[in-house]
Amino acid sequence: HDFYDQVTSEGASMVGKRRATTAVMPQSSEVTYGAQFVSAVMDETEIEGATAEDETEVSEYSEESMEEESSATTASDKAFSYKPEDAEIAARKLAKDMRKEENKIARQKVKAEKAARRAENGMSLPEFTAEILVPAAVVGFLGNWVYKNSKFLYDKGQADTLASYANEMIYHDGDFEEMKMCQNEYRRKLGIGPKRRKMLTSYLEQYAKKKVVSPQAISSLSYVFSLYNLSEKDAAKVIVKAAENLSTQPASRSKLLFFGEHILKSPEGLTELQPIRDMLASAYRSGGPAIVANAQKTIGQAAYKNAVIAAGDEQTSLTVGWELLGLTKDEAETVYEAVKSDGFQSDAKKLYGGPKQEFDEKGRRIDTKGKLMDKEDEDSASDGPKGSIFECGNCGYTLFPAKGREFKFFPDDFKCPECGSPKDQFIGRD
Repeated sequence: HDFYDQVTSEGASMVGKRRATTAVMPQSSEVTYGAQFVSAVMDETEIEGATAEDETEVSEYSEESMEEESSATTASDKAFSYKPEDAEIAARKLAKDMRKEENKIARQKVKAEKAARRAENGMSLPEFTAEILVPAAVVGFLGNWVYKNSKFLYDKGQADTLASYANEMIYHDGDFEEMKMCQNEYRRKLGIGPKRRKMLTSYLEQYAKKKVVSPQAISSLSYVFSLYNLSEKDAAKVIVKAAENLSTQPASRSKLLFFGEHILKSPEGLTELQPIRDMLASAYRSGGPAIVANAQKTIGQAAYKNAVIAAGDEQTSLTVGWELLGLTKDEAETVYEAVKSDGFQSDAKKLYGGPKQEFDEKGRRIDTKGKLMDKEDEDSASDGPKGSIFECGNCGYTLFPAKGREFKFFPDDFKCPECGSPKDQFIGRD
């Protein structure tokens, strides 16, 4: 600090006295100028404290180098234009740098003292809380937040991919080559995430909700299980997991149980399906297991009946697929004969009848090929509507033009105001 006071009080005069004895100063750096300024002050201090002999030497030196100093001063003045405020700026900068260095040394000293005290006495509770517990808690909170958010995004992406996989597999149901390529593609998309079990579980859930029981369904599911190369015990566990996820859909659970019982063959695999039977039986107060077993038999018979109807009335022998559905030959023949006796008609067709009667644009009855069913209608096909009441053959709109005024209210370009039908589609009535 004494040195700083000396610099600030005598800086301007010292620079003026020593400027000629220093090298020509560059214009670009205040730090270089400050260093030269300090050198000038120190040199002046040494001169003032010199002995008499030293003063004589200095005087001789000054006389001998007067001309050199004069020429150097001239060169310096040309290279550097001195301003008094420059010395003050350099002094302040130098003092600022010195204070920074002192503060740095002080901080290091405090840290060293704390380290020595901790090594001797250990860390105090406030210090431990402020320096370890609080930072650790903040880091832990941030880490947990990052983990939860990243896991949520990852799980959502996985769920969307699994749903897309299941839907595409169902779309290609029965096309084994496309199903195999689809599975390989989505295994690559899922990367290191869930592979066989979650993919198969998602597929089974969607399949049970969207597909009906049929011989083709049994065949397709059997092929899918072969792609995953699971043991029957592990495959049964996947089916059970899919059934557990369908807690609000007992019909889908029943289909999963049926699929499992007719795809798996080993006793171990069939035993592993017991949780599904228990889930279904728990819906009944008594006799649950027997009801579930009878329902499974009914599902197989209904599936075969639909297969027979779909095959049409041209078949002359048992429709294929009854073995896959777990029916005996006698049971299959019973179902086949019942459908045959009904003309291979579905229950809906028997209940609601055949297709609705078709009519042409003039309201005449026609068959499925578009031909008129009555000759009388054919004879009058070219006749226009007659009578004083005209009814639209399409929507039933009725017109009552005054007799003799039909040309005005029912002209040739008339169109039904309800459906837009032309005049020739109106039927005349008396």
